[in-house]
Amino acid sequence: MTRPFKLDRIKKVSKNELELTRALYEFFPATDVREKVGIVIRKSLMKHLGQEIRYFLSDIEQVPFNELIVKLPQSPVVVSLGLASVGQKALIHIDHHVANLVINKLLGGGETTMSDLRPLTETEQGVVQYLILQVLSEVYKISGSEPRSHFRFEKFVFDPAELQKLAGGREKVTIMTMEVSLFDQSGYVRLIFPHSLLKEIVALPKGVAPVGKEKDYFVRQLARWGFFKTSVWAEAGQSMLSPLEIKDLEAGDVILFDESDLTLKGKKAKGEVKIHIGEAPGRIVSTLTGETEKAVKCKLKRVVKE
Repeated sequence: MTRPFKLDRIKKVSKNELELTRALYEFFPATDVREKVGIVIRKSLMKHLGQEIRYFLSDIEQVPFNELIVKLPQSPVVVSLGLASVGQKALIHIDHHVANLVINKLLGGGETTMSDLRPLTETEQGVVQYLILQVLSEVYKISGSEPRSHFRFEKFVFDPAELQKLAGGREKVTIMTMEVSLFDQSGYVRLIFPHSLLKEIVALPKGVAPVGKEKDYFVRQLARWGFFKTSVWAEAGQSMLSPLEIKDLEAGDVILFDESDLTLKGKKAKGEVKIHIGEAPGRIVSTLTGETEKAVKCKLKRVVKE
């Protein structure tokens, strides 16, 4: 059966929410670390759990923290992670079923599940903590000396009331739900980032890796595109015309700029032009350095964001 798709049902994402979600990708330097981190995590998990583990991102949502707590099961398996460069905490909520499969695998047992939703014993906590520390260690190795992306294991949290202390009840959190398949059985892991944490990440200075490395990575990424078509145009000045004046324009008419950063010396223009690329906001302020019959040369001065 085919059902019509209604555009008005698409979830709206605010600009602020988009910026906070984008901050998740800025934990790591703008180098090939961002590409390697997923591979490194997968290899670390496969090393300890075998080839049978698969996972993928199934959903990203933003909800008030107290709404998340209400939906948590009894005695949830939640891990608190600290981030060296900021004072806020990130959380990992592990499905009881997935936690039990991991524990039994690492302890050499069968693929059974817990009969009830109970807090993990100290031994079980140690097993899960060991696996998390192994993954964090691999992420640490590829991230270099920059503490921005160095997460540290802090503690398990099984009491929802204790979770209230880690983030304000009304504060929003971004939740990344990972569907996990292990030994032909499935479950989920949720990565939970309070918006207070993401705001601190957004405020951190960019360029966590040496500028040269980030530039080289950016150039390599562009090379993968081959080429793409876009419009590039230069703004030499501005004039204000009424609709009636625009209607009466004819070929050969001369329009004088009301505002311009260009001057004429002889027949050559000197000064600045604003270069626009596509429809994106912002512009590149450039200085004219030379011209021929078919082209002009410009030198980049600064980028202006709008």
